[in-house]
Amino acid sequence: MSAEARAVTGRAQPTEEVVEIAEHLLLRVGGVGDAAAERSCVALIAAGANALVSLGCAAGLAPACRPGTLVVPAELQSLQGEIFTVDPRWRAALLAGIHGFFSPVFGTIAGVGGIIERTEKHALHTRTGAVAADMESIAVARNARRRGLPMIAVRAISDGPEDALPISVLGVVDAFGRARYGALLGTLVRRPGDVAALARLRAGFSSACTTLSQVIARTGAELCCPGENDR
Repeated sequence: MSAEARAVTGRAQPTEEVVEIAEHLLLRVGGVGDAAAERSCVALIAAGANALVSLGCAAGLAPACRPGTLVVPAELQSLQGEIFTVDPRWRAALLAGIHGFFSPVFGTIAGVGGIIERTEKHALHTRTGAVAADMESIAVARNARRRGLPMIAVRAISDGPEDALPISVLGVVDAFGRARYGALLGTLVRRPGDVAALARLRAGFSSACTTLSQVIARTGAELCCPGENDR
């Protein structure tokens, strides 16, 4: 999403365009969901990317995953039960780079097809053991496997397992996380009870973006990616 990209680069970025944010370092704000992630991977690889990162926010499933928590998984699991392993050397280099500065949660990230509510979070955690869920990492991992490219996922928790998404958010936020404020205000007038939940969601998302910014500040936007000769 746009705010996640701003956490990486410190400034707004165009959507659905491949942007070179540093030498040999590409970024694409693709939007929410696996189809958007698929398009981003295709565009990035066509532009010359030889390694992929799924970077952004995630929903917490495990009790330890509160807003702002960093998750650096070794594995990803699709809804169909397919397991994808991230590049172990890259992940190890990243963890060494942030050692002593962060306390990431370790565990699987589950891929989901849409926003999940509190009961769905609990059920998914119980069924899979995953600590977090997102909508894009599986598509990135699948593209990396298809092309034989290294891949990692770096996710920060925006909403914990007990946090519920206010209904007022649905339909008033676009695919890049940008609110249509007129529509949102109208919905909140009709559902004033959502104001507190929306404030918690906003605070959680802000905490997650802060975590991503701090990781980038520590490792650089390349996230300690080893050189090709080191893989």
